[in-house]
Amino acid sequence: MLTSADIKELNAIKSSNPLISLYLNTDQELQNKEKILTSAKDLLKKVADTLPTNLQQKVLDYLDQELNQEIKGLAFFIDPAGEPWRQYQFRVPVRQGVYQEANLHLTQLEELLDEYERYCTVVLDKEKAQIFTVFLSEIEDITDIFNEFPGQHAQGGWSQKRFQGHIEDHVQRHLKEIATKTYGLFKQDSFDRLIIAGSKEILPDFKKALHPDLQSRLAGDFATELFQPTEHFLQESLKVAEKVEREKEAELVKELGDNLGVGNKAVSGVRDTLQAVNDKKVMKLVLADGFTQSGYNCPSCGLLGLEADECGCQDELEEVADLIDEMMQAAIAQGARVEFVKGSKELEDLGNVGAFLRY
Repeated sequence: MLTSADIKELNAIKSSNPLISLYLNTDQELQNKEKILTSAKDLLKKVADTLPTNLQQKVLDYLDQELNQEIKGLAFFIDPAGEPWRQYQFRVPVRQGVYQEANLHLTQLEELLDEYERYCTVVLDKEKAQIFTVFLSEIEDITDIFNEFPGQHAQGGWSQKRFQGHIEDHVQRHLKEIATKTYGLFKQDSFDRLIIAGSKEILPDFKKALHPDLQSRLAGDFATELFQPTEHFLQESLKVAEKVEREKEAELVKELGDNLGVGNKAVSGVRDTLQAVNDKKVMKLVLADGFTQSGYNCPSCGLLGLEADECGCQDELEEVADLIDEMMQAAIAQGARVEFVKGSKELEDLGNVGAFLRY
């Protein structure tokens, strides 16, 4: 399971020798296993001078022996001189590429964490409930709850009214129990947002039963019945998550634009954002998903620049193929958050990158 702690740990790995970062799209709905292996071999040829044959074979063996239909993306991080050797598998595709750099290439991992928040979905009716968490388009854990519903009462009159009240009390206790278990899950393992699902009649009462901390994290709901397969609940949850993510990104870009030039609260464009990163002023870095830019890095002081003569150090600046990844890693090392935005014309107009500043 990929976490922010994993990325921080990977970001801290340094070596005097080049490190290898290999990303593979292994979605077998689009390509067969033979083509995946061929693509992997082609990428490994690009780093053959650095990566020993036995380590190249280790990657290919992993693909041959471990790959299944559910794995749509893989990331390998390799130090040819020894440790680390780490691989991550995902149920979502990644962009293929291989990188040979002093630091590990982590942009895609940050994108995944930003794009795919951890969601909790609660599906319920008057008797039962199913609670599961979703991360990277995958269901992680499932909890089932069942409370036996009272039997029907044949008599009418006051007895029937009392019985009806008993049923309503039972339903409210049932909803309260589900809400308590959901809050317990949140306190134990945490999740970013909550989705609730069930009949239109029961959802309003369940919303009221939720702890305020969960009400503030409520992302949306959808009408359904518990007899539906789990895959149906997953796909409906992903639709809600997609809508929330796009709305969040639109608000972020608007906020960035609104704060440009206002008391030096934000900057945009590659050059100004680079300057903010170099000055260690970045609080939150905003990047267009998939945007890349070549540039230079000073091996002495770590300065990042668009031209080879931007640093005052005596050392010759080193050319880097992906300056955006270097910028992201520098921002993470400074404690900044990184946000990725998909398909935003507004962010493109701002230069595809920007940052909110600490001061």
